[in-house]
Amino acid sequence: MGTAVVRAFSNMPLVMGDIVTIWSSNAYTDIGDLQTILDIFSDLGLVRVFDEEMLNAAIFLITAGPAFLYMLASALCEGAESFLFDPRDAQKLIANVFHGASLMLQEGQKSAVDLVQLAALSYETNLASLHVLEKEGFRSGVIQAMIACSERADEMEK
Repeated sequence: MGTAVVRAFSNMPLVMGDIVTIWSSNAYTDIGDLQTILDIFSDLGLVRVFDEEMLNAAIFLITAGPAFLYMLASALCEGAESFLFDPRDAQKLIANVFHGASLMLQEGQKSAVDLVQLAALSYETNLASLHVLEKEGFRSGVIQAMIACSERADEMEK
């Protein structure tokens, strides 16, 4: 009989008591053990189980995802400061905007693509700024970063 293996990854908001955990297991893992693991992590936040071959791509979403949001927040703060915003005020506004946007995503009535389009059409200024992000390669940069993260996770497994 082989050895039971479970790989689990949680993201940074663990320190805030609101985490996302992803995990996979091999065929040797007992179903009772899997239920215990699920029960433990479910008490801490959202849990999703992936096949092993999908796990490294999912790692990007929960570990690099927060880093990307922090990088975006940092850039927004820097931009706001160039307009003489107080850095603390800018960060608070950005955090609340992210929170509201997160709630809309969690609600799930509209896809992320639909929400971008809705935001773009709500204000002409949004449309102008989104065009700049696309021109500068924002979307493709994120996708390439996701691929790099997954490839690095594959390398680390060896």
